Amino acid sequence: MLAEQKSIALIRKFNSEKKHSLNELEELEDKSMQIDDYENSLMDKIADLEDDLMNIEMLLQEALNEATGNF
Repeated sequence: MLAEQKSIALIRKFNSEKKHSLNELEELEDKSMQIDDYENSLMDKIADLEDDLMNIEMLLQEALNEATGNF
């Protein structure tokens, strides 16, 4: 249950940051100069989110293996 809550919190944080970045981008007059920066920043955030979610998945798998191994 805690892993699910952490995963949901990470995804919500990512979505919030993405929305904030999009709003900032929309307010700029010369978007063409900022799109590459936005894309790079977004790709970095996606990679971080994937890493964090993978770590949670690995911990869950490890706990499951331990629980079934003891059973």
